[in-house]
Order: sequence, then C-alpha cells, then structure tokens
Amino acid sequence: MAKLLHNPHSPLSRRALGLVEADGRGVEVIDVVEAVPEAAELGALTAVLPVEVRELLDHADALYFALGLDDPCWSETEVMAAAFDNPRLLRCPILIAGDGVRLGDDAVADRAAHNDNGATPALAESG
Repeated sequence: MAKLLHNPHSPLSRRALGLVEADGRGVEVIDVVEAVPEAAELGALTAVLPVEVRELLDHADALYFALGLDDPCWSETEVMAAAFDNPRLLRCPILIAGDGVRLGDDAVADRAAHNDNGATPALAESG
C-alpha cells in the first residue's frame, strides 16, 4: 500500500490529501506533525528522493535560516530530521508507492492517472 507523508499545515499537502481521498484506491496517510518518522526511515527516504531534501523546504520561512538549514554542511538525513522536527517547513507532501517516491500534489495526481495496466505517465513537476 502506498504511503502519503502529509503535513496538515501545508496547503499543497492538504490539496494532495484531497486528491488521494478522491482516488479511492487506499493510501496510508501519515501525519508528519503527529507521527515523526524514525531516523532509519528518514535515511531510507532521503536515499530515494528524486530531489535534495532542501528542495522540499520553505526557504521563505525565517525558521529555515534560524536553524541554519541553508548551511551545506548538513547531511540530507540531518536536514530531513530538522524538517520533521519543524514540520511547518515542509512544503510538499511525499507519496511513497511501490514504483518510487513522488513529491507534491502533481505526483499524487500522477498516481491517480495510472491506467488500468499500471503504467505510469510522465511525472509532472511539483510546484
């Protein structure tokens, strides 16, 4: 079963959740504010993300700079852990499905657009 890492504070994530619920094919929704993933899960997730973790964060939020997340000395796992410790920084939902990891509501819409034989259309950029 696919998993959606959902940040209820993010308008983009709330929109993606709506798409997942409308899809009706069953997705485990994990509220990252209530259930912060363990360090091992974060490490595994960062290994398969199609982008750097920093691209998932809200760079306009003063907290991003206050925490020093713009400093390149932080590892991807450390940045991800800081993001989950401060979930308001996460601007994208993360969908983990059998065929990979997708970001943003476009990725969830991409999942909904799978055709009957399981083929996946090209992944649209998440905004």
